[in-house]
Amino acid sequence: MGWFANAFHPLRKPALAAFSGQPRGQRLHAAIRWALAPFAEVVEALPEHGLCVDMGCGAGLFAQAAVAAHPELQVLGVDIDQRRIRVANAAAHDNPRLRFLCQDWMKLSIDHADAFVFIDVLHHVAEAEQRKLLAYCASLLSPGGSILIKEVGLRPRWKYACNYLFDLSTALLRVTLGAARCYHDASWWMQAGGPLGLTGVRIPLRHRDYAPHYLVKLTYGQANES
Repeated sequence: MGWFANAFHPLRKPALAAFSGQPRGQRLHAAIRWALAPFAEVVEALPEHGLCVDMGCGAGLFAQAAVAAHPELQVLGVDIDQRRIRVANAAAHDNPRLRFLCQDWMKLSIDHADAFVFIDVLHHVAEAEQRKLLAYCASLLSPGGSILIKEVGLRPRWKYACNYLFDLSTALLRVTLGAARCYHDASWWMQAGGPLGLTGVRIPLRHRDYAPHYLVKLTYGQANES
């Protein structure tokens, strides 16, 4: 079910409303991004409270949806793109539950987190870096905390090809930073998380479009019940 299901989710309105004061181009980018990715379904997999770290947060669209859905949740967004972080901070409107930083995502000044989220960013780094990031996040998870990975897979091949061309074009246009395009299927992440004490499960997605989306939840310190 659900071609472009995310585009019609109730969280769309509060998430996009945060960008109402931004230039037209940024508002359009947020609207298109919301329509093409299952943000709302990732939000549903978050804890109700605690600290969520949005790794590669971009302009903070997912973070806006997360705090709208979970009133007791705090979100720290981290990205290496200063342009996106400026937009994210402007759209935050001094919301005390939102914080955005432009910095190395493996130099966080936190003791622990209840969730880490990666949405369409891990394929932009090489495999060795992917494994380091997974281990780093696992080391900061609270017991029962989780790492949510929304990625694009390798099947069906026509969808993979469509997404690859899209990623290539956005990289050439400098819309996204990161030269690597290192894709895996869902089982790869679950296998990579096992030695780190992470129990993995693939969460079915309702949203459908040209890309082979999938969502994996890796939980630390207990069996994953999702």
